Amino acid sequence: MVRNSLLLFLVMYLISCGTDQSFKTESGFKVRYITRSEGEPTQADSILMVFMKQRDHKGNTLHHSYPTKPLILRFSKEENAGHLWEVISSMNVGDSVAFETTAQDLFGKTYKLKVPDSIPPTSSIEIGLKVVRQFSDIGFAKYNVLSELNTGISANDNNAATLQEKLISDGDSIDNYLMVNNIVATTTASGLRYMIKKQGQGEKIKSGDTVVVQYIGRLLSGEIFDSSYERKEAFELTVGNGEVIKGWDEGLGHLNKGTEATLYIPSPLAYGSRKPNPSIPAYAIMVFDIEVVDVKMK
Repeated sequence: MVRNSLLLFLVMYLISCGTDQSFKTESGFKVRYITRSEGEPTQADSILMVFMKQRDHKGNTLHHSYPTKPLILRFSKEENAGHLWEVISSMNVGDSVAFETTAQDLFGKTYKLKVPDSIPPTSSIEIGLKVVRQFSDIGFAKYNVLSELNTGISANDNNAATLQEKLISDGDSIDNYLMVNNIVATTTASGLRYMIKKQGQGEKIKSGDTVVVQYIGRLLSGEIFDSSYERKEAFELTVGNGEVIKGWDEGLGHLNKGTEATLYIPSPLAYGSRKPNPSIPAYAIMVFDIEVVDVKMK
């Protein structure tokens, strides 16, 4: 399922709608969001890890880096490198987008190459793009060292590198699920995804507030492992006290009384390698449909 996620970029490009799901670059070039992130904006002279798929005017795949061969790019906002660079300069880390450019722009301006004879220079090139990570020079050097050290390493929740890799792979699985199901969700800096189905009222929930919620918990496969509705008993907790998994504590902070939302939680923000019950495997991605019934402010 994960291997097909970028294949769906162009499908989502055609069926996405809503002005808030697109943006224009400085020159007025229009780009469609697939997923939006609260990650940091791309920075000049950073090193970016990206996944990209390119298709020509006949639908032939020109390039496909997903999922095992991410591209590593030295990014300079000042460089005149065509529409691709212009789009990247308007993105946050974690964003996924789709757009069209011309063969002349991609090959001539971005790659500084002659357009292949088999492709008309003015024909369109469809591009799906995701910015996965951003590094400083020192950060990228450390990442390379960790990548070598972690070859064959056993899973361990106390190992920051292992958890970081799980955040990336789980995030890809969640994004693929969202695209397949035509769901537009917000991605936070931690890797949590959430989607508001019904907006509530009042102030957003803060750490220390006591909330009463109804919820259904399921795996990404759809298998339900817990439901307050079935128990016919709402769940009460104090936010920020560590009474629930990290994804809940963070996710509730985006909601207010009356909100109905779905949280898509990578395993490092859930139970990690632990198995809290037989229905939840190690490193399980968790999905929660939540209804905030009441909020008692701190």
